[in-house]
Amino acid sequence: MIFGHGVWNDVFNYETFPTGHTISSIQDDYSNCVIQYWLAIERLRDLGNSENEAMDILNEVATPDCFDDDEDPVYGCTDSEANNYNPEANMIDILHECRYDGCTDPDATNYDERATDDDGSCIVPVLGCMDETANNYNELTTEDDDSCTYDVVGCMDETACNYDATANIDGEDCKYGDECGMFSTLEGWHLAAGAILLVVLLK
Repeated sequence: MIFGHGVWNDVFNYETFPTGHTISSIQDDYSNCVIQYWLAIERLRDLGNSENEAMDILNEVATPDCFDDDEDPVYGCTDSEANNYNPEANMIDILHECRYDGCTDPDATNYDERATDDDGSCIVPVLGCMDETANNYNELTTEDDDSCTYDVVGCMDETACNYDATANIDGEDCKYGDECGMFSTLEGWHLAAGAILLVVLLK
């Protein structure tokens, strides 16, 4: 039993083939005897048309007279680039759609819209840090995502006057109070400014 643009395969799994067709290309294939009537209908339905709409679309082109009285259609894939190409075929029907090897993973960099049979060639990018000097370097990464991090040694105590907000490794060199000098902290600057102001006012 056939539903839509696909077939029940030999293990009874329904396979839907990618189309890549347009209304005009389907009309051309039908009128040029590349595909038979019901395959044209199924392709048009894949594009969102109802069966009646699909029939109306095919009625817009002349009904092809593809074969002489002494010639019968030979169904099969007529594309020599397909892996199921039949050189004897002169007509494609639903059960004899062309099949192509290639990458079927849309996330891969070499995704092939035409491919119906995955051949294991997909290249899926691995995001990560590619800088060997970073502490999260990943040798399997194929595409840098700006996630590299680096070790920064410094004082990690926020109460210290030499606190380093970028530090991720404690350098055990924190300083407090006068160890950093009078003007090393905001408080020191405030005290200095207050002293200068007081001197000016007393003059």
